[in-house]
Amino acid sequence: MKKLYKFMDFISEGLESYQFELLSDNPFLYKYQFFDSADNKYLVEFKNIPVKKEGDLSNLYELLYYVEDEGSFTVYKVVNVNPYKTLKVVFGDILNDFISRCNWAKEIFFVGLAKEKEKDYITSRTKIYKRYLDMNTPKGFSVSRAGNSIQLRRL
Repeated sequence: MKKLYKFMDFISEGLESYQFELLSDNPFLYKYQFFDSADNKYLVEFKNIPVKKEGDLSNLYELLYYVEDEGSFTVYKVVNVNPYKTLKVVFGDILNDFISRCNWAKEIFFVGLAKEKEKDYITSRTKIYKRYLDMNTPKGFSVSRAGNSIQLRRL
């Protein structure tokens, strides 16, 4: 029975999300932040990519997320605190909040960067991000992958 309680704690922890905060709702750069259960600080950005000329708002965004490491944000720090919960917050809760706020966004893309010493053409991060989004595709969007770049396109 003791093991069953530990398993139930694990399951319920996986279902809950970390609380996130919107830092900036500038249409050229939306910023969110959240902390995981080990107090690692994350920054999630949706950066508008100009299509025609610099300074024009387009309907194309790049999703970037970082972890704070010794006072600055990096994409290279590997955090092993419930990665599935982090995926749910970044590619579920925050992505859906951004989509609801930015209804003109037609395409959102991001890249699954390689971990240190990773040699595969398709990175493990790309595989897990794509798998998560295939099972949890935002309403009204399609998911595709080209190399390590994942695109969400409004239908």
